[in-house]
Amino acid sequence: YWREGFMYGKGKLTYQGNTYDGDWVNGKKHGRGKLTFADGTVYEGEFREDQMEGYGTLTMPDGSKHEGLFVNNMTNGYGKH
Repeated sequence: YWREGFMYGKGKLTYQGNTYDGDWVNGKKHGRGKLTFADGTVYEGEFREDQMEGYGTLTMPDGSKHEGLFVNNMTNGYGKH
């Protein structure tokens, strides 16, 4: 739903070929969700303040994966490949 011009709760948004389906707070991706990029890359996991932040799985178009922690949209530490 919308509150004061911002998305809140669960929702889906497609923009610039990317699609996000998940939790929103203050118009930002925040909580659990799935982000599918235009090139076919998929991130499914936790978001904070519009960033991939927390535990998640990044699947590349070729099928390779990284499962583990993310900080500021980047893998952080060891993960499963």
